[in-house]
Amino acid sequence: LAFPGETVAAVILASGKNIVGYSYLRNRPRSMYCGIGDCFYCTVTIDNIPSQRACQTLVKPGMIIEFER
Repeated sequence: LAFPGETVAAVILASGKNIVGYSYLRNRPRSMYCGIGDCFYCTVTIDNIPSQRACQTLVKPGMIIEFER
């Protein structure tokens, strides 16, 4: 459940999920890091568009969010 004005990152964390993908080089788990859009740790695929920053994207009804591998 999401509320207006929340980011995708906030919804992911509130759902109890903290791993959004794995690093390409060493396959280590990635999660939210800076929370302000400076890093790329929180990138997810949103509505079939890869590498979207979850901490900078506001949730919308019907969004499809996929975690990157």
